[in-house]
Amino acid sequence: MFDCKILRMEKFVDVKVRVDRTCSPQQMLDALGYEQLIGGHVVLDEMPRGEGEEVDIHLFSPGRDIANDDDREIEYARRGLKSADPYSLLAIVKANPDFLVWGGCNHIVTYYKDGGSRLCHVLVFKRITGERTVDVEIYERGWSRTCWFAGIRNGAG
Repeated sequence: MFDCKILRMEKFVDVKVRVDRTCSPQQMLDALGYEQLIGGHVVLDEMPRGEGEEVDIHLFSPGRDIANDDDREIEYARRGLKSADPYSLLAIVKANPDFLVWGGCNHIVTYYKDGGSRLCHVLVFKRITGERTVDVEIYERGWSRTCWFAGIRNGAG
């Protein structure tokens, strides 16, 4: 169901991942086997499925704290990226669960706009205790320097 290959690694990682887009958003979350924290105002059925059976994802860490959504958008724009669809991010983590333990990475995030134009974030997180969670929520705070973001090249997908 999931297949992942790391193509290049520096201060970022380019990953090619096979994505099963036939599942419902809930089935994708369940497939991880992680604790799920779903924000009260999030409608999972509005989570975009994305396109393509195989997708090139660019994971990056800005190396600094991100104070707000504008700062995050600047980091994506600097790299010529837009946010990766949640299905692609979940497929990467499912195919390579150890992704959350290398390089100081303790969470990877992407985002999308729901039907009400609210920003919803999909966050895969490894706690200090080793417990792993996947959060889907409307998140309006900043991001720490240990956060990695998932994007795809503008014009792709």
